[in-house]
Amino acid sequence: MFCASLAVLLLCCTICYSAVDQCGETHETYSNWLHEENTCSDSQDIGDFGSSLIKDIYTSVKKAECDLANPSDYPPHYSPREGEEFDFIIVGSGSAGAVIANRLSELSEWNILLLEAGGNPTKTTEIPGVYMALSKSELDWQYQTDQYEDNCLGMINNSCNMPRGKVLGGTSAINANIYVRGNWRDFDSWAAVGNEGWDYENVLKYFKKSENIKAKEVLKTSNYQNYHGENGF
Repeated sequence: MFCASLAVLLLCCTICYSAVDQCGETHETYSNWLHEENTCSDSQDIGDFGSSLIKDIYTSVKKAECDLANPSDYPPHYSPREGEEFDFIIVGSGSAGAVIANRLSELSEWNILLLEAGGNPTKTTEIPGVYMALSKSELDWQYQTDQYEDNCLGMINNSCNMPRGKVLGGTSAINANIYVRGNWRDFDSWAAVGNEGWDYENVLKYFKKSENIKAKEVLKTSNYQNYHGENGF
């Protein structure tokens, strides 16, 4: 019963404030609607618990919305000038491309161009629970797997969706914010067959260099600095 009542209150809050535009801008219809219906207006008892609760929830949600995918968190678009030359041109601003561009930029005399077909991440990309909504969206290249006899047998034409990110951050931006490193055995096996410097102990310092860990659960552990970095990008 309480959940149902709270849902009704939230719905009322949503209706009352639906005319308020993103991050604080107000439509002209907002005040008219309140005056005409005389509902959910500021004339309600300021000490009413339910009214205060709804306003607090709404304020928190709006603040969180403005913080999600804030354009100021991403680099501005750049249009190369006619005849401009670059030392490096990196195609694709996914997990690898963005890190490579950042590492190369540590030498200020180098001119680097990072190309990305998509735009900035959207608010949905920062909500892990709804990441499936990004599949087949404009942030997805919408690839399909080829037909094979033993694959995707429950799918139309034996073809599965293969989501690939068409957005700043690449597929990492549409993958529920999951950050996974490769298995240490893979790195060590590469080094064992002659790829010097690719063993896990050696590449770990670069993982740490590029990481800016924020997970409170990890930061509480006593040895997190052995495996995670705090000053990366």
